[in-house]
Amino acid sequence: MKSVGTDSLRRRTRRLALVCLLALTPMLVGCYGTFPATRTVYNFNGEVHPNRVVQSVVMWGLLILPVYEIATLVDVFGFNIIESWTGRTRTLSAAADGHEMKIEPVNESEAVLSYFIDGRLADQARIVRLSPTSFQLYATDGRLCGHMQLTDGKLTVTDETGRPLNL
Repeated sequence: MKSVGTDSLRRRTRRLALVCLLALTPMLVGCYGTFPATRTVYNFNGEVHPNRVVQSVVMWGLLILPVYEIATLVDVFGFNIIESWTGRTRTLSAAADGHEMKIEPVNESEAVLSYFIDGRLADQARIVRLSPTSFQLYATDGRLCGHMQLTDGKLTVTDETGRPLNL
């Protein structure tokens, strides 16, 4: 990966860890889908108003009405099964402030992490699952650039030398 300032690297590492957490479930479960209905409700909720308090109140309303619950059931028993049967590639993404990260599973133990800035590919990495709780991150040139370990619900992220990264 490219060398950048310490603050930028720290922010990028935090984003990477967040997206990697999102990636764990699809690589562990064969028919996990992209949850398009739930994602649509979530995106609607985030665009209702720029104020986070208003967004929280709307979210509570959508939970009480049970909009989120119905969308999730439609995804689990409909869209995700269809995605699994058709073999369509599952993609997860997280975006903020012109930065976007996408994870696309390659097979049951590998995924490609792509990092975009303003819609342009800035960097990529490969995530390899070693065990259900252990992952390695590789740069596009094949160089090992980090490790992730889940232990008792806690995520530990280290650089390629094994030095812990504070997220």
